[in-house]
Amino acid sequence: MLMRHQQLAEVLYSLAQVIHRIEVTLSPDHWLFAKVQLAERLERFGDSMAATQIRMEIYHDAPKEIEAGFEAIRKYSEHVPQYQVDANRLKCEQALLCYSSAVPKVADYLYSGGAVDEATKLLISAIDYYGGLSSDAQQLDGRRRTFDTLTIGFATFHEELARLLAELENLGGSVFHLEEALRSRRGDAVNAWKKLGRLVEKYGVDKLRFDADRYFGREISPMEFPVTRFGFVRNVERWIVAIGKADPVWRDGGTPRHIVVAAFNFHHIQFMFAMACVLSARGHQVDFLYLPSMRFTRSFSPEPVYESWDEDVLAAEIRRAGELIGDLSLSVFDLRDEVLSASTEAMKADCLRIARIDVINMETRMERDDGEGGLEEIRYALNLDAARRATSFLRRRRPDQVILFNGGVMEYGALFDVASRLGIENICFESSAQRRGNFVLSRNKPFGALDTVSLWNADEPHNLTEERRLRLLQWTDSRGGRQRFSGKGRGRHRTNSADLRVIAKEIGLDPDKPIVALMPNLTWDTGVQGRDTIFRSVRDWALSTIEYFVARPDNQLVIRSHPLEETRSDEFLGQFVRERWPQLPPNVVLIDGGHPIGSYQLLDMCQLVLVYTGNLGIEAAIYGIRAVIAGKPHYAGNGFTREPKSRKAYFAEIEEILLDPDQHIVNEREIELACAYGDIYWNYIPQPYPWKYDDFLQSVEDDWPMDRLLTQAGFDVFARTFAYFAGEETAEEGMIGIAP
Repeated sequence: MLMRHQQLAEVLYSLAQVIHRIEVTLSPDHWLFAKVQLAERLERFGDSMAATQIRMEIYHDAPKEIEAGFEAIRKYSEHVPQYQVDANRLKCEQALLCYSSAVPKVADYLYSGGAVDEATKLLISAIDYYGGLSSDAQQLDGRRRTFDTLTIGFATFHEELARLLAELENLGGSVFHLEEALRSRRGDAVNAWKKLGRLVEKYGVDKLRFDADRYFGREISPMEFPVTRFGFVRNVERWIVAIGKADPVWRDGGTPRHIVVAAFNFHHIQFMFAMACVLSARGHQVDFLYLPSMRFTRSFSPEPVYESWDEDVLAAEIRRAGELIGDLSLSVFDLRDEVLSASTEAMKADCLRIARIDVINMETRMERDDGEGGLEEIRYALNLDAARRATSFLRRRRPDQVILFNGGVMEYGALFDVASRLGIENICFESSAQRRGNFVLSRNKPFGALDTVSLWNADEPHNLTEERRLRLLQWTDSRGGRQRFSGKGRGRHRTNSADLRVIAKEIGLDPDKPIVALMPNLTWDTGVQGRDTIFRSVRDWALSTIEYFVARPDNQLVIRSHPLEETRSDEFLGQFVRERWPQLPPNVVLIDGGHPIGSYQLLDMCQLVLVYTGNLGIEAAIYGIRAVIAGKPHYAGNGFTREPKSRKAYFAEIEEILLDPDQHIVNEREIELACAYGDIYWNYIPQPYPWKYDDFLQSVEDDWPMDRLLTQAGFDVFARTFAYFAGEETAEEGMIGIAP
């Protein structure tokens, strides 16, 4: 009997090897994947040892394939758009998947055989390897897919190590690696989340934190996850001590105001609580209003519920923080405790509009079918739930103003609309795109409105003083602006620079023929939503413009897709173009987001710039280049761009400019107006803020810790910004700003 089993095993092993050789012969590029299949067959045939040997070969061989794949992408696929199938990326991702598949199974085999140390070392080695690869993957052009494949494997290794450590009763190590899995996937690791929840329910947060710190060897720096990394109470303890020692200059905020600071996700809860502490230290009465939400979607039937373990942990943390407040005029309110007010038709309409914006932003695409309602329905229910509860709260507390992130999305948009209907002031804010690290504030208008009307009117007569000119040039210098700025408009233009002529030819343009540059936004960008005028969308605009140029072969159109498409979008303008024209017309050039040529190089080549709502319309006018606007940007109507009122007028405008550019030169007054507006937008509006929005926990430790902020030095830099947040300084409606 034993002999027959051995013979059968040998036959099956031989059969598996034959199949493997056939697969490799038929698909030599997929030899690594064929090894994965061979290991799976051997496993099914009962030969776990042989399967493990094959997987160990994959463990050793796959890194060579991965690194060769990275190099091939850099050399041969650098500018291949993400939406196009590319052999180098596919081969690299296959190697990543093979490695990610083999490592946990080898570790499990070793662990099951009693080789515990070897199993854990193998997983730690794989974690270190993928951790080292991540920085390389982030540099790859069109990296979203590759980087995502990498992070899934990284999370898998952490989860497997957490499982082994749990079986060894190493509770701290298990928790640590479950949270590392969550961190690597930005919370999107469902199994890790469930396992962590079971540990919280069984042992409690404090024990898990203590054990995780002991495993790590020291107190773990706070991160944005709900157990060992959250560190919210630890931070609040430090902030309260710092406030007690604050320089007296911080304590006089003028007439005390009643302010609501709202926070509806785990990142904002920490960020906004720190803001609330500073405003309270200024002498204002602050209500910190929160929902302990860890996700942007959750179950509801018929109303949304906030009962998952992570939300209970977060709520408990906030309650503990509230107990530390002491003498501060700061109160903490859980929005879940508020009564649901009656919903009105106006409230429903507001929440439905916001829900659509939410889904566009979450899915990073504008083109959605009418039947795709699932996520939109969830966001509508959540927004309406927040609006109804907020109505009860704001009626009961009746503050002077509410501080909201953005003011136009998610629950923040719902609260903005509720407060506005109740006649309560709003201060909305966002991280500044104009000046990194600064913030942009808006009074009684959501951030997305980018309402600069009051600031523009107050700037009359929009003169370009020498001080303003120098200030504007200082900002544009970082973008090569000084060499482009002449104060004069561009007439009939040809590309004369030898370097630019070479670049033009390399991308398929004739430098001796007129060039028109079309500079689109991201198709789904907040700066586009609600700003369509003569075209239905960015897509419609781009395709219609190409159609126009197809019939005009003596003029050239170059389309520069937005550089952030490759990393932030699931919708690609180039894909829409190539679906319509698999072979582009000879006078149309498409430059995808990852291409190294810059928008400013195209500005230097072109006769005319076509813009939807992007800020290049301002910059083009500053540099004396005529810009024709197809949407409704925040700078529309200010006298330095052409803004046709119909499709017919849009194409007629292009026709006239190209026929006789000298008759359509940007005049000196238009340049002066563009410079004045640019100065307002880039220099007046961005306000300094002590903490980075996208890296708050590190920033509050390293940049301006609370005890450093609340000194004379911190006051000198940031007091005006907090005065705007508090409403201590009056401002017109719309964007808040002041000349530097």
